Amino acid sequence: MELPEGFRRQGEHKSAHDYSLFTLHQGDDIVVFLVYVDNLFLTGRNAELIDATKNKLHQQFKMKLTTLEYDQSTGARGDELLSDISFYQRLMGKLMYGTITRVDINFAVQTLNQFMQHYKGSHWDAATRELKVLITLPISVFSDSNSAIQLANNSVFHKRTKHIEINCHFIRDKIKSGLIQAVHVQTHDQIADLLTKGLSQAQHAHLLGKLGVLNIVHPAA
Repeated sequence: MELPEGFRRQGEHKSAHDYSLFTLHQGDDIVVFLVYVDNLFLTGRNAELIDATKNKLHQQFKMKLTTLEYDQSTGARGDELLSDISFYQRLMGKLMYGTITRVDINFAVQTLNQFMQHYKGSHWDAATRELKVLITLPISVFSDSNSAIQLANNSVFHKRTKHIEINCHFIRDKIKSGLIQAVHVQTHDQIADLLTKGLSQAQHAHLLGKLGVLNIVHPAA
């Protein structure tokens, strides 16, 4: 990225190590801004210098307003900026972890993640709604062993379970609380076998089909 001539004359410098990293020095103050595709990260110690840099960028480039700046420019009211960012950051951390297994909330979480430093009431409400989605929907764990399912649902401790690892008891507690639901599946349809067993070519192809994996080199006739 090349800065306009006016920027270079006013003291901005381009990093020799990262061509998308720029710095502005004025006395003891510094402003650092990093450009990635169509996103820009701006930080520094002097709030007035940061605002001045943003104004320069607005003059030279077409830039989107933040939600706060948009409200200020349009005079919108009723969705105020919240002061304590720690609650929002902790909540977003939990939601980002949840996207590992719940890809359906990934877009919403990544969008809300853009407001980690300056979030409003509407962002908090949207984040808590996504959290409710994670809490209210049980996670299904599929097993082709009826014995394992019965043992997982049986909260009675007896001699046959005394050597079970502690993490298995943790799973059983989550089943009891309703967070996890153990579901029986026929061995022929157990997708996990793809990673744990040596399968025949026909069975391997059958399970790949359940995952929606297709061979683009040799498509099915």
